[in-house]
Amino acid sequence: MSGFVTGLATVGTFAAPALSASGLMPAFIRQPRSIGAIIPDVTIEEQHTDRIAITQHPIADGTPVSDHAYLMPPQVTMRIGFTNANPVGAGVSGFMEGGLEGAGEGLLSTVMETRARDIYKKLRDLQQSFEPFQLTTGKRTYEHMMIAELSIRNDHTTEYALIVEVNMQQVFRVRTRTTQQPAQSDQAAPSKTASPTDEPPKQPDPKDRPTMLHEITGWKAPRQHVVAPRP
Repeated sequence: MSGFVTGLATVGTFAAPALSASGLMPAFIRQPRSIGAIIPDVTIEEQHTDRIAITQHPIADGTPVSDHAYLMPPQVTMRIGFTNANPVGAGVSGFMEGGLEGAGEGLLSTVMETRARDIYKKLRDLQQSFEPFQLTTGKRTYEHMMIAELSIRNDHTTEYALIVEVNMQQVFRVRTRTTQQPAQSDQAAPSKTASPTDEPPKQPDPKDRPTMLHEITGWKAPRQHVVAPRP
């Protein structure tokens, strides 16, 4: 048994570089980099950014620093490439997206030389769907990511390929709960604990309404107190 294991390890040592160079290793041996269900043929560059926003004014001693700093959403920028001449990658990506039918469409796109254009459309559709997705990179996996920006540059050397820079940002998701306030009749002190919507509307006193002279000059006539005559 030990000889068999050693043989597998030896084969794996020599086969890994060949599989990696052929593009098969990311698809079948280890978890590939992926933007949602889109698997790049090659990842040229990754940039991960984690930042905390910190207040600029002084913080008093004894004050929790967490009240003056908060975590910003992580950002990831990937520069990735696709080519029309990669039937294996097209088949694997298509299978992950839509099973056997998706694999067939991926292989057909390489034959028709439309794969680069189709991938670019899928990235734009993913961006404009406003639906968060999972991002898998070489260093970590992100949940609830969205594409903030897509940027490509095309010339005569990339006419049948796609080199795209994808700028993504994570969306913070939180759980909220609602509570039902008891009826006013069940409250011990409704005047203090009742919701403002439970109180009847109050009309202003006509004597407190501003006069036209007050609205123009700001002067308000003093109230007149009428004393009833004694019988």
